[in-house]
Amino acid sequence: MQSLPGAHAVGARRVGALILCLSFIVAMHAAQAAEAPALSPISDTAKSMRVSWVDPLEDYYDNTLVCAAAVTGNDLCHLWLSRDGSFINFDENGAHTGHYQVGPMRPDGKVPVCQFWDTTNMLFLPGVPRPLMGPPPVPGAAPIIMLCHTADFHTSCKRGVDPATLTPQEIKESGRNMAERFYNGMCYPLGPHHVGDSWFEDDDPLPGQAGKDKLLLIPGHQ
Repeated sequence: MQSLPGAHAVGARRVGALILCLSFIVAMHAAQAAEAPALSPISDTAKSMRVSWVDPLEDYYDNTLVCAAAVTGNDLCHLWLSRDGSFINFDENGAHTGHYQVGPMRPDGKVPVCQFWDTTNMLFLPGVPRPLMGPPPVPGAAPIIMLCHTADFHTSCKRGVDPATLTPQEIKESGRNMAERFYNGMCYPLGPHHVGDSWFEDDDPLPGQAGKDKLLLIPGHQ
C-alpha cells in the first residue's frame, strides 16, 4: 500500500504550478506589448498641444484707459491697471488708488472689473472747486436719489428712486458720495480691445451723455 505524499511535497507542487502560471501571464503581456506601439509618458500629440490662455486685460496693463463724454468728448478719467491687481484712477478731483477684482468672462467676451478705492474720502486738486454730484437741485423739488447695487460682479445704479420705497440700509447707501461708492466696489465691463481702439460703452452703471461713455485705449501712462 502506497503512502500519501507529505504536505511539503504537495505544497512544493502547488508553488511550482503557480510560478508556471505567472510566467505564462508575464510572457503573454510581453508579447502583447511588443506588438503594440511604444507610448512615452507624454504622447507626441500632447507635447505638440499647448493650452493657451490669454489674459483679457493684457493690452490694458502699462497703458491708459481714457473715459470721455459720449457727445462732447470731454476727458473724464484716466485709468492705469497693474498686473498685481492695483490701479490708479485720475479724474478732475485727483488720483485715486485702489485694487480691483476681475469676474468671469461673459458670453460677449467682456470681463467685469470691479474697482475698490483705498479711501472713502474725496481727493481734490488745489484750486479745483468741489463738483456738484448730479444736476443742480430745483427749488422746492425733492432731492434726486441714486441707489447703486453690486452683485455677481455687476453694478447697476438707478437715479430718481422714491425714498419711500427704500429700506433703512438702502437709504444709507443712497447717501454715499462717489468715493464711498467706489470704496465699496463699482464694476465696469471691459472688452477685448487693443491699444489705439476707441469705442462706446452703454453697459455702464453710471452712463454719461446719451446713456453711454466713450472709451479709448492709448499707449503708455498718460
